[in-house]
Amino acid sequence: MQNKADNLKEATVPSQARVIVRATDESSQFSHVETWEVSSVIDDNPLVRSYPIRPTSIEADHGLRVDGVVATNQARNLSKTEKISALKLVDTSFYPTRLESALHADIHDAVLTTWSKVNPLSAAAVARYHQFGKAIEAGKLSLMPRACEAGRGLTLCSVTGSSGNRLALRSSHLLGNKLEWLPVEADRKIPFWPAMVVQWPLCGTLEQFHANFLAAFDAHVDGQYFLTNFRQNAKAQRRSVYVVGLAALANVGVLFVTGACAANFDYKKSIKLLSFLNEFMASSGISVVFVCTAPVCDQLLYTGGIGAALMSGGIEELNWLEIKSEFWSDISLRYYNQSLMWKPVTRVAEDVAQAAAACSRGSRDILGIFYRQLHVAAVRRDAREPSEELLSDVKETVKRQSRQMQFAADEIASGILKKGKVNSANLWGDFMPLDSYRAARALDE
Repeated sequence: MQNKADNLKEATVPSQARVIVRATDESSQFSHVETWEVSSVIDDNPLVRSYPIRPTSIEADHGLRVDGVVATNQARNLSKTEKISALKLVDTSFYPTRLESALHADIHDAVLTTWSKVNPLSAAAVARYHQFGKAIEAGKLSLMPRACEAGRGLTLCSVTGSSGNRLALRSSHLLGNKLEWLPVEADRKIPFWPAMVVQWPLCGTLEQFHANFLAAFDAHVDGQYFLTNFRQNAKAQRRSVYVVGLAALANVGVLFVTGACAANFDYKKSIKLLSFLNEFMASSGISVVFVCTAPVCDQLLYTGGIGAALMSGGIEELNWLEIKSEFWSDISLRYYNQSLMWKPVTRVAEDVAQAAAACSRGSRDILGIFYRQLHVAAVRRDAREPSEELLSDVKETVKRQSRQMQFAADEIASGILKKGKVNSANLWGDFMPLDSYRAARALDE
């Protein structure tokens, strides 16, 4: 049986080819021999035609929204052990804000924009795919063609605990987070991968990002790109070519890069990775959604055009929620009604709401942990309602589990921006909104 990875190049090749070539572009830090202009001989783009149109705000909200546990009568009749096992999923719930629903719709558009740049059945596409193949085989970035239009970067500056990474996972899941094949003829299929997610490496280096990308790619095509590029005698410079080329050949729509924070970002090491993401967008035409915390987002301002590329499609902030808002009350109610011990209600009791607010401080991540602990404790104690003793014990457990976030919230609430709070930005920067982080960093200096 032929390996899917071996089919990637030939799957996109039409019977005839015609392409327009522009002059060499010397503006990139890498030398490119050609910039390809879209010149399609087939007007009907199968990828764009087969993909859903932009979702409405209501459709985006319903699509992103997920209840970790659905408290059916069948679930309530489970054994105690089965209930506890099921309730482990409570904090996998996700309830998007209006901004997050709008962002998902925008990212959906970005997928279509990427695919609309070059019809995969066109002559222009096949010439470009062949050039990618040559670059991969030679392992030379100098042979890598540039897209007619670079992908755009959307930066999501997400406060730790605000569910930024979870938004990326939910959005990519809805868009399609795996390699698929679209039949276009009786014996021919086109590969496409609407949304690919790659973690920002713990060490913040380009080499480890290459490893993360290639490992994720291998998992979907049963390939050996990781082993090929990281064997002992492999040349490191080939890896960038493989990553860009494979993403283009697989028709990746958008690349999510998640998890960049102060702990895994080192400017001297990570600037190479940021530069590569810039090159990735320029050569592949694929947009990048970059999810990071305030310390990393602030550093982008000092990288010139590299940072500008990652923010070319905008920058949005995802912060903790206002605990007195109607939205907060709504998601608290949804978490509360995932109980397998008590019946659903239309309003959370005041003592429960206060305990949830005291523990979570506006963090949706911690709110989910609070209700998971509450529901599991209720099953273990056979409690038919959340008693004062139960709430007290759960509060202590959750505060102990989220100690770092509690310290950060206390520091911020007590006036972290006052002089004398030395290194407050370094200590708590990941928990701060961007403006607060910049103010704190200015005082630390």
